[in-house]
Amino acid sequence: MRSKFLVTALAGLFGWCVSAQQVQEGKISSSGIRFEHNAGQWPQQVQYMTDIPGARVFIEKSTITTVQYNPEQLEAIHEDGHHKTNMDPHATVNLHAYKMNFIGAATDPLVQHFGQYPDYRNYYKGKQARWRSDVKLYEQVRIFDLYPGVDVLYYAKENDLKYDFIVAPGADVGLVHWNYQGVEQLSIDRSGALVMKTSVGVITEHIPVAYQIIDGKKKIVKCRYQIKNGEVGFEFPNGYDKSAALIIDPILVASTYSGSTATNYGHCATYDAAGNIYTGAISFGPGYPVTPGAIQSTFGGQIDIAISKLSSNGSALLYATYLGSSTSDYPHSLVVDANNELFVYGTTAGNNFPTTAGAFDQTFNGTSGNDMDIIVSKFNTTGTVLIGSTFVGGSGQDGNNMVAPNYGDTYRGEIIVDAAGNPYIASMTRSTNFPVTPGSYDNTQNGGQDGVVFKMNPLLTAMTYATYIGGANDDACFGLRLTASGDVYAAGATNSNNFPTTGGAYQTTAQGNHDGFIIYLGGNASVLSASTIVGTAAPDYAFFIDLDQNGDVFIYGQSDAPQAPTAGAYGVPGSAQYISKFNQTLTSRLVHSVFGDGTTMNKISPTAFMVDICGNIYAAGWGAVAAYTVSPNCIQPITDGNDFYLLVLDQNATSMVYATYFGANGGWEHVDGGTSRFDPNGIVYEAICQGAMNYPTTPGAYAPNNLAGSYDVAVFKIDFQAVGVNATATAAPSDTVCVNQSANFSNGSLNAVNYLWDFGDGSPIDTNAAPSHAWTTAGTYTVTLIAIDSLSCNFADTFQLVMTILPEPIVNLGNDTTICGPFNIPLNATNAGCTYLWSTGATSASINANVAGTYWVVVDNGFCSATDTIVISTFSIPNIGSDTTVCEGVSLLLDAGNPGSQYNWSTGATTQLITVNAAGIYWVDVSSGNCSFRDSIVVMMTPVPTPDLGNDTLICPAATLILDATTPNSSYVWSDGSTNNQLIIDTAGTYYVTVSAGQCVGSDTIVIGLLADVALGSTISLCEVIEGVTLDAGNPGSQFLWSNGMTTQTITVTEPGTYWVNVINNSNCNLSDTIEVVGETGGGVLYVPNTFTPNESGANDKFYAIGSSVNTFEMQIFNRWGQLIYTSNDINAGWDGKYKGQYVQMDTYVVRIEYTTECDGLRRMKRITHVNVIR
Repeated sequence: MRSKFLVTALAGLFGWCVSAQQVQEGKISSSGIRFEHNAGQWPQQVQYMTDIPGARVFIEKSTITTVQYNPEQLEAIHEDGHHKTNMDPHATVNLHAYKMNFIGAATDPLVQHFGQYPDYRNYYKGKQARWRSDVKLYEQVRIFDLYPGVDVLYYAKENDLKYDFIVAPGADVGLVHWNYQGVEQLSIDRSGALVMKTSVGVITEHIPVAYQIIDGKKKIVKCRYQIKNGEVGFEFPNGYDKSAALIIDPILVASTYSGSTATNYGHCATYDAAGNIYTGAISFGPGYPVTPGAIQSTFGGQIDIAISKLSSNGSALLYATYLGSSTSDYPHSLVVDANNELFVYGTTAGNNFPTTAGAFDQTFNGTSGNDMDIIVSKFNTTGTVLIGSTFVGGSGQDGNNMVAPNYGDTYRGEIIVDAAGNPYIASMTRSTNFPVTPGSYDNTQNGGQDGVVFKMNPLLTAMTYATYIGGANDDACFGLRLTASGDVYAAGATNSNNFPTTGGAYQTTAQGNHDGFIIYLGGNASVLSASTIVGTAAPDYAFFIDLDQNGDVFIYGQSDAPQAPTAGAYGVPGSAQYISKFNQTLTSRLVHSVFGDGTTMNKISPTAFMVDICGNIYAAGWGAVAAYTVSPNCIQPITDGNDFYLLVLDQNATSMVYATYFGANGGWEHVDGGTSRFDPNGIVYEAICQGAMNYPTTPGAYAPNNLAGSYDVAVFKIDFQAVGVNATATAAPSDTVCVNQSANFSNGSLNAVNYLWDFGDGSPIDTNAAPSHAWTTAGTYTVTLIAIDSLSCNFADTFQLVMTILPEPIVNLGNDTTICGPFNIPLNATNAGCTYLWSTGATSASINANVAGTYWVVVDNGFCSATDTIVISTFSIPNIGSDTTVCEGVSLLLDAGNPGSQYNWSTGATTQLITVNAAGIYWVDVSSGNCSFRDSIVVMMTPVPTPDLGNDTLICPAATLILDATTPNSSYVWSDGSTNNQLIIDTAGTYYVTVSAGQCVGSDTIVIGLLADVALGSTISLCEVIEGVTLDAGNPGSQFLWSNGMTTQTITVTEPGTYWVNVINNSNCNLSDTIEVVGETGGGVLYVPNTFTPNESGANDKFYAIGSSVNTFEMQIFNRWGQLIYTSNDINAGWDGKYKGQYVQMDTYVVRIEYTTECDGLRRMKRITHVNVIR
């Protein structure tokens, strides 16, 4: 007996049952959910925090706080941030927080984490005292003795956050109960799920499904939620074995329509390593939700294959594309390789189906209008590139099954891939020239329809092998699996009396008109190693095949004969569906289990099958399932009679672990052909052709509604949680590294709690989930990972990875060196098995250096590299220059060259450079190693010319000045380019001269100013001048005499006349000028007052414009409404403030005046102003 009792719960859509985006760096499992330890960045009561889409979860010792937000609002703000011109300053994100409080729980239980990730987080927010760095992330958190004898374990399974209650023997699970704070409404729906309503959305905690592991076998236990007085707990109506573990687990992870507005039929589905969902359908027109950059964005015609890739929880469409010709195309089976690249196996009737350059066969092979060819296509990870695509077939019908008892069986067959990415296909053909390969088991078509098994290379450019399988009548291969050595088992159906079997097989002869069969092909399909019939007198079919960990063979099929289980096997006697187990040589049937309603009438069409590492057996199918057996607390306990049926049996099929219906109420759930799949984790990915509008999709589904209004490909994903520990790991950057270089291990193990790493070098065992390790000695090491879960069916699993540790290349080009003369130095970097790159571009192990310079080499063994550099210098004879003459006061820099050498100058200096500023003989001795040389130089000094042009000065107008730069034995260059010793100038300016005596050069500059002449002007008018005009003779500091006897620099005149002035300046220049002053002082000035008081007082009774020298005059006055109330041409008349004989009222009036003056001649002047009438 096991000694623990386990209750596992999964929280719902906005709370916890949410797909988390995967974090790539250092991932341990396919989940991106990580538990961040509180190092002070969160409030003290928080132990760990984890982020999930739509919420942030804080784990406290006896409380879980969840903060929900609206992810669409957050995404909108994020997108606006990239387009700042569109940002809404008032944008908000709706938040809602609620608490899950464990009632009566321990207040200070022990909290521990497990499985540390290699990455970490830093927080630099708020005050520096709150900053935290190197915050660790973990895979699991366990709280011990939350209740007496009850632990709670928080962890991620695929993309779900889960919590397990682990109850020790004798402990009371009834103590486990909780309430919610911040939840508006709490209820249990008709399916048994716990439903909570908040302001942000509805939270659903899915119905718990329970089982116990007793003596290594699973036993279903009925379990459900109960609410009492607002508190939630678990209820076990039929009790349970309190000495054994209890697991409450299976969940509906995803369920969604396709989002297509065009009718399409569901065919097949598969998965990838991240749990993403792939569907294959046939589409009947435009409207499938193809994504940008899709391989084929437009509908090809008639019927196209339609492929979708959805996120692991079905909430997002990752890509969607058509794939087809202008006629009819059908998908049969999908599979994803280790690089997450999708293979599609199907059939086409079109000769223009898309193929790729270099494909195995780019030409359609059919010869009649009804012929079909097999097609195999390969997508890149984003569905934007067709990596490979090929026809496979002969001149007849290929891939179109004639052995078809069920609706949709026409499109049977299966594709799988090996670890190297090679695809294997089980199918069928009626072609006599199908492209079988030489040396294959059967190169001759046997009659009717034959089964075929073939293998291609990853790029679909070559056929590795292909063989017929069959007898004289119709035969078909439906499913296949690979052995550890790469041999193939295949299953199918035959109507041939001479189907090939092997001696000693379980059944060697035909049993009825249709029989199932199993074959084992060895030696690259060159040998029929084993083959057996599996049948009764009635029609029988083997649709799927799988192998367990021991290599035993399981098939899943149906029969028209009532079936009976073998002793000890689970079964509903008389039913049509069967699962059989055979030994590897197919000589014995070891187990036979049957399921159904006890009749052969209501069969299901098998769609998916798997045997997991613990030997659990999974089967799925659709049909009339009204009276099939389901588990307590199953996902869907009732059916409308036409639903999917999903079954899990334990090892050797001794009992039913779990079974459920799934489908819409009133819908006809079916597929129109093709295979769906279970992944190694016990999760089914099932495609459906769904015509109902009420198909049960999961919260947050990408397409919750049927937009086609007809049939649409839907898909569901259910995790049965029955798989044991599966250890696997990879090393980065690869499984080959160099000494002292760390290898980072990614842990892809499933369902493990603890890990033990042995690196094979004697270092201590590492218990981290994803450690790093470096080896100090070159060699080959076997790294062993043991993944452990004491509650799993297999307790632990071991994975080994061989690491090759290479020695680092050793390279030493020697010390930097100096050579006295010509040289040819060999540089050698030889390391066995390495490549080389020299600074010269050479790639040899050694080179010869014969030119001074810097040489480097990179030596690479393919995984790590080493480099070294050497500087080779040549010792040159020093040359401090030829004998020279320099100007007095000028320093001369002498350079002996040869940096890094030893120097001894005649001055006593020991540096490479010296500066001299005196005449003399200078020498230097330069030595380096065995090289030593001397050089000398004679330095002579010459005086520098010093021309003097005098101080800056002024000259009189029309005067000249001689500038003299005469210096013995010199040459001259003046600022005007002349070369005489003198320069005669008569204009103001800056003048300079350069005087050269040999190499010595002197210069001088003088600024010459021209004394200003007197400029009174020609004529000036007194018009419009009130106080006269000022005449200025300039030349400050001179002597002045005006015509009016004044002796100042300036005079003011108010009378017209002729005025002259004589000026004698400081340079004895005698200057004079004359000016004519005309007009009358104040002439032409017009004054207009702004106020008058027309009240017959005799003072200011009239409004006048006042001026002198006015020739013509016109004045108009307007009231505020623009009415003319006064006009006059007489400047002396004035307005008396009346209009039509009456005084106007006090107001402001507009005055318009036009006039000419003697000063302005005939030019009319205009004035517009205002006048105020006051009384």
